[in-house]
Amino acid sequence: MDRSFYLTFDKHVAALLANFKAGKAPPVHARAGRRALQLARACIDSFESGRRVDVETASFAAADPAPVTAPPPSP
Repeated sequence: MDRSFYLTFDKHVAALLANFKAGKAPPVHARAGRRALQLARACIDSFESGRRVDVETASFAAADPAPVTAPPPSP
């Protein structure tokens, strides 16, 4: 279940909405998504050019650690 994109996405949106309704910050900040997109774009550029691509990291804020939860019970 945790490896299915759609189920994972649904869980994330549920947590996001719960935090917004409670007046809290989102569980994963948009900065983390922006950073992932920058790195993915650099990977594509590197592959296409065959060269190493530098990525500016000064604006990368440290992400909050993800909460660790127990795995689901085995069927």
